[in-house]
Amino acid sequence: MNTNSYTGYMQRNSQLVLTKIMEEYWELVAASENNKIYECSDLFVHILIYLNSIGLSLEDISNELNKRRWTLKTLIQFDK
Repeated sequence: MNTNSYTGYMQRNSQLVLTKIMEEYWELVAASENNKIYECSDLFVHILIYLNSIGLSLEDISNELNKRRWTLKTLIQFDK
């Protein structure tokens, strides 16, 4: 990871990335249907940055969801 990059900077500042997550959340709420994918992508990437900044991975999240009887496969196929 390039520590001078935006991602590196955000990963060193977990409180800042939480603020950014809230900003992205509100942008998603206000987004038109045409912009939902764009705003969801922004929100998702900032959640991933936050997880990394606190030492968690998608595997950790997947394991927690499995404990709750939710699986990523089920969630991804939820609308089918």
